[in-house]
Amino acid sequence: MRLSLLWMLVTLSTSLVCAQQKPLSADTLHWSSSRPLTWDDFKGKPIEGIGFFGEAYCQDAANFEKASTFSKTKTTVTAIFDKRNSWVDPTQKTDQGLLYFQVMFNLFEVHARELRKKLKETKLGMNPTKVFQQLHGESMSMLSDEYGKFREETKAGSDLSQLKHWDAVVQQKLLNLQGN
Repeated sequence: MRLSLLWMLVTLSTSLVCAQQKPLSADTLHWSSSRPLTWDDFKGKPIEGIGFFGEAYCQDAANFEKASTFSKTKTTVTAIFDKRNSWVDPTQKTDQGLLYFQVMFNLFEVHARELRKKLKETKLGMNPTKVFQQLHGESMSMLSDEYGKFREETKAGSDLSQLKHWDAVVQQKLLNLQGN
């Protein structure tokens, strides 16, 4: 297995919505404790000859809605896996590789929960855009830093011992943030 050649492209993005939230496509998977990733979720076309066995695209989609000036701001934050753009070389599917992608997706959910918690605790005010964008930006920065550390310490998933350690740490964070 050539996990040391694994490359992940992490898409960190947000959508700001002031009226209606656009539904996500069937090409996405929302994080769920009852629905872990499977290799069937990787629907993208493999890119040959680049030395990677797969890529996973994830994001924490954050939105807010404020119906009127005096109404309360409603926020949503969702960890999303993009099936259409995530791919794997069919000859390189391993349990260790899938675990790497799952821990990565779980890390996105941890940061989504942390942002949801922070948004619940923060008064967004009459014009929530600035505060919302600041909190979301801080969250994405922390996610990027932690993902980089995860990738480095697990050697992009090739160090099974570190990968299992990260899995346990991230699972504990998910438990600690349950309900957020």
